[in-house]
Amino acid sequence: MKLNADIGELTGSDIELMPYLSMGNIACGFHASTPRHMRETVRLTKANGVSIGAHPSYPDRENFGRVSMSVTTDEVYDLIFGQVHLLTRIAASEGTKVDYLKPHGALYHDMMNDPDIYSAIVRIAAHFHLELMTPALPDLKTYLEIALVREVTIIREAFADRAYTKDGQLAPRSKANSLFTDADKIINQASELISSNSLICETGERIELQADTICLHGDNPASVVAASPIHQLLH
Repeated sequence: MKLNADIGELTGSDIELMPYLSMGNIACGFHASTPRHMRETVRLTKANGVSIGAHPSYPDRENFGRVSMSVTTDEVYDLIFGQVHLLTRIAASEGTKVDYLKPHGALYHDMMNDPDIYSAIVRIAAHFHLELMTPALPDLKTYLEIALVREVTIIREAFADRAYTKDGQLAPRSKANSLFTDADKIINQASELISSNSLICETGERIELQADTICLHGDNPASVVAASPIHQLLH
């Protein structure tokens, strides 16, 4: 199991997080960042041997990409394609490459609730020969089958710093305590995921989540504090 984080979002935490990450999801400019900052972040990941992921979003800086937008599937495809293409070009110019794709925020949620959006994102991953990061839902069979048709490998992700519902979904950010702001709580959830592929959801029930990677949010100070202890648990 590997540790990943959303980076390149101008939060100021990237340098502090980087020594503990195996994977870095680089914002592609639509919810945060600029081409110049993307290049700086690519250089930082390369210097630390961190695998690069493209982290595209809806064009929504005001809400940090965390609000769904009414767009057609074709528009979603074009929006994501452009962001991933830019990051791949920047990475190539720095002598490295993008390895996987992880949509951000509302787009990440919508991808798992709209088969057309999911299929469009799988096509983009296939075009750029990238793996695709998805939530580690209890039942991913349909999503895996769609990806298999395009020969896209799925990376299953669980979050150490977010609360879960009993059906294995992330609790909405509109709910109180959906984002953990206590580092010990984040470390404990990561420990549960690492040791038992499970966690305690918001109702107090234990749910199973088979994950390949654990995510921390770089814009959450408690997650930054938790990065080093979680890294130690993984190594």
